[in-house]
Amino acid sequence: LVVGGLLVAVVVLMALVSFVWTPHDPTLVNAEARLRDVGDPDYWLGTDKFGRDVFSQILVGARTTLFVGVVAVGVAGLIGVPLGIVSAMATGWFGETVMRAMDLLLAFPALLLAIMFSAIYGGSTLVAMIAIGQSRWTALTLLAHVLAGSVWTLSFANFNIAVQLSSPR
Repeated sequence: LVVGGLLVAVVVLMALVSFVWTPHDPTLVNAEARLRDVGDPDYWLGTDKFGRDVFSQILVGARTTLFVGVVAVGVAGLIGVPLGIVSAMATGWFGETVMRAMDLLLAFPALLLAIMFSAIYGGSTLVAMIAIGQSRWTALTLLAHVLAGSVWTLSFANFNIAVQLSSPR
């Protein structure tokens, strides 16, 4: 948990830094600077075969990484959470049908779904974000269903008694 949080913090910091500073233009092709070694005073992480600064590319790439993650989770959350809550509230055939549909969709491999989206809509960052979000909204639907169902079935009479006993007189 700590290591994951630290890695996310580093990526966020790199993305924020890239908005105000990059040592070189990450897309600039510089034939004279081809394949520089790591530790070069001008190119900290060296250059690629086109002479582009690798450190600058990593800084700018952190922005895209965060953007893809936020949009994918947003797509999954916008679809999955409301559907899970509604299916928990709808006791009967609707809630049961939604849950069985989620079971069916979870059995479908996410990578195959992403390949199918790319084949149909073409390869782009937007298609990747939607494919990732599409593959994860089923899990959020199940989670929201379980959590909303547990709140829905609480006995609020017992809750009120517990609140009255714990409140100061």
